Amino acid sequence: MYKNNLDFNIFIPVSKKDKNIVKNAVDNNQKFIQGSYNIFLFSDNKPLNISNTKFLKKEDFPFTKKEIENKIKNNRAGWVYQQLCKIYFASNLNPSRFTLVLDSDLFFVKPIKFFDEDSIPIYTTSEEFHKPYFDHMQKLLPQLHRFDEKESGIVHHMVFDKKIINEMIKKIEKHTSTNFYDAFIDYLDFEMTESPCSEYEMYFNYIQIYHQDNHNKRKLKWKNTSCINKDLLTSYDFFSLPHYAQTRPNNLFKNIFNCKFTKAYMSLVNLFYLLTLKSIKKE
Repeated sequence: MYKNNLDFNIFIPVSKKDKNIVKNAVDNNQKFIQGSYNIFLFSDNKPLNISNTKFLKKEDFPFTKKEIENKIKNNRAGWVYQQLCKIYFASNLNPSRFTLVLDSDLFFVKPIKFFDEDSIPIYTTSEEFHKPYFDHMQKLLPQLHRFDEKESGIVHHMVFDKKIINEMIKKIEKHTSTNFYDAFIDYLDFEMTESPCSEYEMYFNYIQIYHQDNHNKRKLKWKNTSCINKDLLTSYDFFSLPHYAQTRPNNLFKNIFNCKFTKAYMSLVNLFYLLTLKSIKKE
């Protein structure tokens, strides 16, 4: 039991493409995430000047993006790098036991807690299934598998327990006879897919296999969206505004210049609603 251990910290890795949206997300989410926490940001690029946050440096991590690029040699190195940074922060850098990792384009729109009254972590589920994720994790540890065929842990956020994630790392290192971070990269199969691994899915299934009494699960209403609307803000719990949609506010003038007027309109609508979210007072 985790009684009376409600303190946790938030970790948000920020890629270059997300640096224009993360301030909106941080300002917004502080109004809705319940609990006592600090927010740690990490970017491999320039430091981010966002109030009420702490910024981590590249030197805080024992591996670099360049090292991973040299091993992977494709355009997904940054994607793998941020996964490993999440794991390392949760297992080593976080001074608290629990880490809530957030994707940088995630927006909560209702008050939300991540621990129950006994301080047990609460995990949101989805129904996503991507077989290569499980192929990868089973190479790292054969006991890892999809615990429930109807559930996934990929929901743009994850609660990590330092004790459990370090336990998982030790099991993987024992099985692979190598450092966890090297093993994670060595067993990637980019011939099968450009997305061969998921730190969220691996940890989510690990806790269900080995720690069934130390977590709770729930379903929340959420979606990836290209255009925010009133229904999204009133009927959903959270949403993400993904880079690939190219409809974030910072895409407005580029969309106009490229005569993508529908996307430009959506960028303008998203700007309006993000300003609306900004006006909401903290709970």
